[in-house]
Formats: sequence, structure tokens, C-alpha cells
Amino acid sequence: MNAEFVNPLEIKRPWSLAALFKDAHESLYVWLNYDTGEVSFTRWDTVPEELYDVRPVARAYTHNYALPNGLPCSRTLIYGPAAGGLGEAGAFKLQTCGERIDALVPFLGFKNRELGAHIINKKVGEALLFIERFAGQFSISYASLFAVLAFSPNEKCMQYIHTALELERVHNHIWVMHKLAGDASQKVATAHLAAMTEELLRINLRLLGHRYGMGFLRHGPREYEEFYGKIRTLHEEFTGLSEELLNSRIFIDRLHTTCKLDADAVLLNDTGGIPARAAGVARDARKYGVLKALYSNFVPHTEQDGDALARLMVRINEVEDSLAMLESAEWGACKFKPANAFRYGFIETPPGDAFMAVRVEDGRVREFMLRPASLPLYHAFSVGIKGNVFTDFPFALDSFGIYFADADSHGRWL
Repeated sequence: MNAEFVNPLEIKRPWSLAALFKDAHESLYVWLNYDTGEVSFTRWDTVPEELYDVRPVARAYTHNYALPNGLPCSRTLIYGPAAGGLGEAGAFKLQTCGERIDALVPFLGFKNRELGAHIINKKVGEALLFIERFAGQFSISYASLFAVLAFSPNEKCMQYIHTALELERVHNHIWVMHKLAGDASQKVATAHLAAMTEELLRINLRLLGHRYGMGFLRHGPREYEEFYGKIRTLHEEFTGLSEELLNSRIFIDRLHTTCKLDADAVLLNDTGGIPARAAGVARDARKYGVLKALYSNFVPHTEQDGDALARLMVRINEVEDSLAMLESAEWGACKFKPANAFRYGFIETPPGDAFMAVRVEDGRVREFMLRPASLPLYHAFSVGIKGNVFTDFPFALDSFGIYFADADSHGRWL
């Protein structure tokens, strides 16, 4: 990696700030051109204060959040960590005047387990054990990205990776729909979507060897004759249930206009993933990431309104596509050999893109970087939630499908 010292304020769009790794000596910037998929690295001694105005997502990468001065009636509250509709232990600091949320910042960093430190100097096969555990919900995505960067998977293995990724995408998307239905007290739909999620996790166990795919690359695919029949049945059930859910006026009204993030906000905040596509900005790592050859005919689904409903619609369309692909999926055994090199790239996890870089020397990991999917999306959520009311909070947050444990996996280790 040859990264020149360049003032980050000089980097202009269409380059987006995709990652920022700051230590006591310097700051390493990762820039992505979403139009071409090109990636560039630059260095600078510090993070200029002006950067937070032109690249607001830098606040997420450096945990440099502060609430602005509010209205005379404003009060600052702590939302969380384990109650108030949050699906995991996490917290937000927010500013409110009455029922309206005037500003919000996430608490980040307290769930960082420093797993990256355990990877350094490990053999690549041993390192994979830790990679799978950075974020259980996205275990397959991170293991797949690491495998492509640190190994050279054979063609049949790449097909197996493709299948596993789409299984992970489907169960995550349906789980998000389950949470949104629960937020709106749609009890029948909530139960059906929970049952679908459980069935998908059981399919994972039968085919991949683990409910969340941990170890799926190390032991390879299992024999599972009923796979295609179960996927077809799930597909039929999902299509009928999603149509029924979208016919519920109460449900739709709770999502419509909630936590809106329009195209201008997406561009200003260097946002990718589902929030970008829901705002009409077709940013998807399946088109520019390290697995783009597997998605040569893929066309990202987009919506225009940028709200919680639009994010739901993107997910519904993606589940339909993923299940259709899984009905004819193929796979084979994996064969690996370590790739002694410095490699980097992106992958599209269920909520959005994630960046990883790996340096392998003599079959061992000597450098590792991870910018997880959830980290920039917590920032996007903090932008979109302004002006909403407290009752909108669970619909807004759940529509992003993100996790504090994932966001706090961010780091660079040498």
C-alpha cells in the first residue's frame, strides 16, 4: 500500500470517505468512488476540524460526536442501553424539546472487543475463526470477504460463498421486517416473519453447519436434499405475507415519512447500502466489490422517498431476488491456499457495504483493517432521525438493520 500524505480537505467528490483509521501517529483515509469502484488510500497527521463539516461521517470513524446547542426548552437524555426498544445493549444521547428529537448521537466504542489484535501473526486459517465472530449477524459476509482477500478460493467454493451470502441476506432482511411489524403491533405478521427467520436459520444449520454460518468455509457444504423444496416453500410464503403486510394501512402509515434520508443527505454523508438505495442512489458493493463477478447481471433495487417504508421496500425486493437465486443455487467443496499479498476490498453485507484490508506474509496475517457495515449507518440514522418524535424511534432504527456490536468492530491492527 503506497499512501501519500494528502490533506483530506483536498479530496473532492465523487470520492466518498469510506473509512478512516486514526492512531497516535497518523490517520489513514480510505476513499471510494462509487461510480467506478476505484479505491484510494491517503495519509495525514491529524483529522482537520473542518473535515467534520464537509465529511460528517468522519465523526463516526473517530467517535467525535457532540450535541449542538439546542433550543431554550431543550433537554438532553440518554436513550438505552438495554431498554426503550433497542434490540441489544446500546445507547444514544439525544436532545429533545417536548416529543420531538432535535438531535441525536450514538454512543460508540464500548462494545469493541479488539478481536483484530488476536488476528495479527496468526495463520490465515486460524484468523478465520476470529473473523467469523466480529458480528454474528454478518458472520458469513466477513468470512467471505476475508477468504477472498487472504486465500484464493476455487470456482465451486465461490458458488458456495454466493449461496451462503444470499441466505444471510434473506434471514437478516426478514428479521428486520419482523421487528418493524412488531413495532407496529402487527402480531400475526410478526409471528409469521419470526417463524420464517427460524426456518432460514435451520436451513443454514443443515447446509452450512451453523445457524449463522460460522465455520461454513472451514468444513464446507453439508448434504441437504430438501434444500430447494424448502426454499421454494419459503418463497411462496414470503410473497404472500409481504403483500398482506403492505396492504395494512396502519403499518404503512407508521413507516411512511419516518426517518427520511434523501439523496442530498446520502451524498453529503457518504452513505451507502440500503439507506442510499432507498433514496434513489444505487450504491451497492455487489456491483463494485470483490465479489462483483458473482453478480454480473445484478441490478440494485432503488426507491425514491428515503424513509423507513422505502428501506422496507428495498428489502422486500432483495428477498425476492435472493430467494429466486437460491432456488437454483449450486455449490461445491472449498480449496484454499494463502495469498501472500496486501489486498483490500468491499462486500455488501445485509445493511450495507463493509471494507476490509489484509496483509498476509508467509501465510500469516501481519496487518488487518475493518470498517464494518453498521458504523457509517449509525451516523446516517442520526441524520435522518432529526425532527422525528419519540414514537418514531423504533421504526426508524429498526429500518436500518444495524448493530452496535458490529459498529464497534472498527479498527486497524498491525
